Amino acid sequence: MIKFHPFTECILTIPIAIEDCLAKKISIITINFNNFLGLKKTIESVIQQTCANFEFVVIDGGSNDGSAEVLKEHNNNIDYWVSEPDTGIYNAMNKGIAYATGDYLLFLNSGDCLFKKDVLKNVSEQIHGDSEIYYGNEIKPDGSLWAIPRKVKLSYFFESSLRHQATFIKKSLFEIVGYYDESLKIVSDWDFMLKAIFIHGAKTQYIDEIVSIYEGGGVSQQACNLTLRKEEREIQLKGLFPFIYEDYKVLSNYKKTFKNPRVDILLKTEKYKILTFLNRIYFKILNLLLRVL
Repeated sequence: MIKFHPFTECILTIPIAIEDCLAKKISIITINFNNFLGLKKTIESVIQQTCANFEFVVIDGGSNDGSAEVLKEHNNNIDYWVSEPDTGIYNAMNKGIAYATGDYLLFLNSGDCLFKKDVLKNVSEQIHGDSEIYYGNEIKPDGSLWAIPRKVKLSYFFESSLRHQATFIKKSLFEIVGYYDESLKIVSDWDFMLKAIFIHGAKTQYIDEIVSIYEGGGVSQQACNLTLRKEEREIQLKGLFPFIYEDYKVLSNYKKTFKNPRVDILLKTEKYKILTFLNRIYFKILNLLLRVL
């Protein structure tokens, strides 16, 4: 690689291998269970990366659909893989953490893909090690952008989370916070982020990159699990932030009310004095009702 030196105004030749060593090593962890086609798609997106300073770890849960054969076929492109029964998603992800040797971990599950072949190169240039969590954006299954706020607040986690397919987590953070809680079936990755950032003070940094394409159909997104996801989140929030949680429930009721089209109409009438007066009466009554409820 050729680089221009600003002081001596001469051309320096820097070996690529040396430049790679200067960047933080990334471990891509993929878990899979009976998703033969999705696994092939994920592997192809990873092995096409132009960045050399990363490792690829695949944890298969003992699939019987030919996934193991795919892994054998790509044995030279995968640093570590295993195909054996596990007790669930987070058990598999924890296995991946244990085997990973990178400075930062990216969980790219089977079916999900890196957005383009130079994603890791672009991201690695922005990971300087001064933050524990670096996160970017991803593409939804419908092709639209899933944009994440540049600054994440606790209120954001009451309704959403960082996308693990687009989040690079410092491995040492798992030694501080602990591995994923395997007693949680749906929201353990969300729970980890919540504890890491708001209990342990992990520093986050937004990366203005589209990192991945989310296939969709994950366990947490399945209709049959939406109730369980809500229940697990509420239990964790109550346990970690009992007082804030109660305040949030009150504010959530206000939020739902203000989304009501009738309220929107009332707000638009504020330019008329008589309607402004009526609006104030309405909201006073509404406030009293919410307190009672």
